[in-house]
Formats: sequence, C-alpha cells, structure tokens
Amino acid sequence: MGLNYNYSHYSQTGSGVTNMDQTETSLVPGLSFIFGLNYIVKDHLVLGAEINPTVSYTNMVTKYKEPQEYNDKSNKIAFSLVTSGAGLYIAYRFGK
Repeated sequence: MGLNYNYSHYSQTGSGVTNMDQTETSLVPGLSFIFGLNYIVKDHLVLGAEINPTVSYTNMVTKYKEPQEYNDKSNKIAFSLVTSGAGLYIAYRFGK
C-alpha cells in the first residue's frame, strides 16, 4: 500500500500585476501486488519471474485565483503494469 500527496503553487506576475495564480492539490492512494512463478531447474537451482501491478485512485483539486476565480476537480482510477515492476532471478537453495 502507498499514499502520495502533492501540493504545488504557481504564480505569474508581469509589470507588477498578477496575471495568474494557481494552486494544485492531489491525493493518490495505491495498492500494489506481487505475482510470481518459480521453476525448479535442479534440486538447489530455481529460476523465477515476478511482476508488480498497481491500482491507484487520484483525487485532484486545482484552484485558480487570477484572472478569474474557479475550482477544477478531477478523479481518476488507474491500473499500471510497468517494466520496472518486473523481475527475473536465479536463486540457489541451501539444504533440502
């Protein structure tokens, strides 16, 4: 399980006047799983592979103050399976 919180503020000023003022807040909880397969090559030698899929939910609120004040809200559910979450390994087992 994981939780990510982001906050950013952006302001643009030109000739002493604020042209744009924006605040963005997001909260992203996520849940990852590990699925793996093992193949026993010999009594003490194992070949394995793992993947790491992730499910996350994003709740983002963006507030604009200039030039016009309004809020923008968005929600998103995402599923990812990226190559950085995959692994291959060779293991040696001691004992029996």
